[in-house]
Amino acid sequence: MIFIADDVLGRRLNDSSGRAIGRITAFYRYPTDLQAPWGVAAVTRGKVFKSTHLVDLCDAQIDDEVLVVSYRGEKIEAVPDYRPVIGDTLARYHAVEVLDHYRGPARPV
Repeated sequence: MIFIADDVLGRRLNDSSGRAIGRITAFYRYPTDLQAPWGVAAVTRGKVFKSTHLVDLCDAQIDDEVLVVSYRGEKIEAVPDYRPVIGDTLARYHAVEVLDHYRGPARPV
């Protein structure tokens, strides 16, 4: 499914087992040469010690007010903690890291 920011911002994100991971605080696109049109959510968790992780939205589904992704929480929590990204498209090196983490080596077309 291809998302836009209005579809996902502010929603809770659950992993594939239904476990709550955090709230979506930002939405980014992948660079077009990576052919990953579904996008990436920045998910923030924690009240005092906050962390933000980028989550690939391939195969994600909206269920009520929750976005459910096809990854387990352990995989999401293992992605590096990212500081806010400027703009609405990930820098190529961030995009490649995210795709590598979730889907294996990214290959431009």
